[in-house]
Amino acid sequence: MSGLLLIDTGANTHGHGDITSIIKAIEAGGGTEFHERLLRRSFYYQPEQALMQRLLAYAGRVSREAALQVLTSQSVVDRQVTCQSLRCPP
Repeated sequence: MSGLLLIDTGANTHGHGDITSIIKAIEAGGGTEFHERLLRRSFYYQPEQALMQRLLAYAGRVSREAALQVLTSQSVVDRQVTCQSLRCPP
């Protein structure tokens, strides 16, 4: 790996106790109600309704299979050691 961009994700999902329940919810069907619950719990200060609608529309365009692949991968892959060896350009 020559580079990796992480934005508020961390190098792994260790300590994210609900990753398994999120994967199970998607496997069970996911859908708009699930997306709304997931988004609402992701914000301490709830976004305005217009932004929430945009986020829900975006989430609705992500295929179930893609979401499962990403979350499953994140739950088993640990990039902590790899990230420590990366050097940022000056």
